Amino acid sequence: MIETIIGLAGLLIAWLTYKKTYLDKPNEEIEHFVTQFKATQGMSVKVRQMLKQYADENKAYSLEIFNGITIQSYLIMMNDSFEKNLHDDLLKKTIQLNPSKIMLASMTKSLEEQLKALTQVESLIWSMKLHLQNQSEGFGY
Repeated sequence: MIETIIGLAGLLIAWLTYKKTYLDKPNEEIEHFVTQFKATQGMSVKVRQMLKQYADENKAYSLEIFNGITIQSYLIMMNDSFEKNLHDDLLKKTIQLNPSKIMLASMTKSLEEQLKALTQVESLIWSMKLHLQNQSEGFGY
């Protein structure tokens, strides 16, 4: 009798664990994903605006920002990437698919990496602006 009760309790715990892990909607993970998506989306817009402003003010569209990549081509790549990966429609479609916790974790990690890369580009733009300002003030390197 006691073995049956323990067995049923174990089965109930296993079922509840399975349900919680695989069947329940991962609300907390979705909220974190949406927050990360919006942060990355906002940073992408900010960096593109900063880079475009820098290129406009300094007539620097043909300047290489990375080895073999001009500001103009980088802006085109950023715009394409935004439309494919950071557009609001993609966010809506992703949430409608009701992704699993594992998939949400993977997508969130990818967004974190993108945000990190965008932050590095933002720092590069600030560095380019500072370098240009120092040159114009006679502090050339």
